[in-house]
Amino acid sequence: MAQHYLNYFFPYSGDIAHFEISLTRAFFALLNLCPAVHAHLIEMVRDRNSELPAFFDLQPQSFGLALEVSSLDAAEGDAALVHLPGEGSPPAGPTNITQTDAGRRYDAVLTYDCGWAILFEAKIGVADRKDATTNIPHNLHGCVAKISWNELIEAIWRLIECGLLRDTEEKLARQFLEYVETKFEKLCPYSTLARCDGSVTRVGARCTQILRGIGPADGGRLDLGREVAARFAYLVYNSEKHFVALRLYPADTISQAQKLYTPRHVEDILRLRDLDRSSVDPNLHLAFANTNLVWTQVGMTLAEYLCLWLGRMPQHCQTAARDPEKSGFLTAFNDLVNSRLASDELDRTAFAQHFVTANRTRMNISPGVFAEYRWPLTEAEKLDNQGRFSSEVRARLLEALAAWGQSLPIPP
Repeated sequence: MAQHYLNYFFPYSGDIAHFEISLTRAFFALLNLCPAVHAHLIEMVRDRNSELPAFFDLQPQSFGLALEVSSLDAAEGDAALVHLPGEGSPPAGPTNITQTDAGRRYDAVLTYDCGWAILFEAKIGVADRKDATTNIPHNLHGCVAKISWNELIEAIWRLIECGLLRDTEEKLARQFLEYVETKFEKLCPYSTLARCDGSVTRVGARCTQILRGIGPADGGRLDLGREVAARFAYLVYNSEKHFVALRLYPADTISQAQKLYTPRHVEDILRLRDLDRSSVDPNLHLAFANTNLVWTQVGMTLAEYLCLWLGRMPQHCQTAARDPEKSGFLTAFNDLVNSRLASDELDRTAFAQHFVTANRTRMNISPGVFAEYRWPLTEAEKLDNQGRFSSEVRARLLEALAAWGQSLPIPP
């Protein structure tokens, strides 16, 4: 586990829970030490509530901060309320305001000598996006300012990238982003590939975020649904060769192969292989139940491979061991070797380990295919900075799926 002994926002010993108050405390610590962040927050609130004075009119050199406040006796002047929801954009639509003198608890309160106070209510989880701004004080002015945590993080990035923070302030801001990444990973503070700075972990999180814009995804893997030729799509980063790749594994199981191998699909897969930056290769493997165990070395071209399985697929099914000597497995493997679908020298040892000497009575021969599209990292970063990489990934995914007659289960 990574240690963060020199990070201002991490404790030096032990750990802290992933509670929203921890994020609130960290953000206001950054605000207290970075006037540029403070000023930018005020401008974001004023964009949503014009009655709040400008930053310098608030006399920010002498502001006060309190956390988890249940009494507003110190804020008898004018007040503005900020609602900080979690992932994504703030909830749309107006917020109902009920003026009352009833007490309530606020996550944070900023007070200024000029008589203004800004009240903050922070929510992180998607389930907390509901309106949480009832029972607000009688001295509230204007509408409730809704600013998501993602917007605050984006604002901090803009200050960094525009060079508006001094050296120490920038270090603190980057430490805050590192803290968010570690403790509140769903907020994904490294929201473009360039911001990830080549970190495998951060690029991986960004890839998952991109896939989530297409459908249900986790760990860099997009679930395309059941009863299809390709169950998952992957967006991965190769840190050694510096590229990002979209990968699919159609026909990964026998049932998936039965959907893939039709004359039209074979023709379209060969056309997909010939497209710029696309590659398609055989991916034959031996499996038991849902676990792939041995990948064989195929000694034929992709066209030969697809045509061979196009002919075999209607009769292809699970292979049985038949007897204690596993003669069924041995016959099937020898057939693969004779058909140039496996290498006797390179594959037999692994085959024997997993099927001949192991206590298994069934073996699936899965005539899979591996399809990949690559972007050099520098190009992917440029596209992501322009807001175009997500749509590019989706377009390449649709292009690949169309080759075997599959579509996305989620509408665009």
